[in-house]
Amino acid sequence: FLDFDKSQPIELHIFNDSTLNVGYGSVAYLCQGDRVVMVGSKSRVVPTGKRSVQLTIPRLELMANVLGSVFGKWLLEVYSDFSKMTVHFWTDSEINLYWINTSKTLKMFINNRVAKIKENSNPSQWQHCSTEDNPADLISRGCSVDTLINSSLFWNGPSWLTEKENWPVWDKAKVEHVAVALASEVVTVAN
Repeated sequence: FLDFDKSQPIELHIFNDSTLNVGYGSVAYLCQGDRVVMVGSKSRVVPTGKRSVQLTIPRLELMANVLGSVFGKWLLEVYSDFSKMTVHFWTDSEINLYWINTSKTLKMFINNRVAKIKENSNPSQWQHCSTEDNPADLISRGCSVDTLINSSLFWNGPSWLTEKENWPVWDKAKVEHVAVALASEVVTVAN
């Protein structure tokens, strides 16, 4: 099933997503040349109860990205016999990308999860994709068996996955405005 050439470069792509009050998850693909194989997925149900009141969509997306980073680290160990593997993490949450890339001090919940992401990955590995191109959206929202079986996006990833020149590009400057709107998530330290 995985008859990739272990001496040639290969890419591991992990997509992450979350939905309020439903779930969050990650799905991973190995790509070599024009071949794509889905190698696994992970999902979790959104916690309920008193603590879940604080779980905004950006925070849930962050939990999905932690799950993806841990899943990615594990997959790197599983496929350690590939000599030239690069890893790419994908999220449709631009505010999460800002948090992963910022040097500012964040609130404890966010800071702890960003630290876990950075423990398992490098911020430069994180990229943005649209919700429509995010196969983990099926995991986070849930779907019927028929929808899952017939989903080319879930089984093969986005159509642009093997064409690096067509990968979405994240505009960090655009997100700075969103970050200001979510300033309550950033800790202000007085000198």
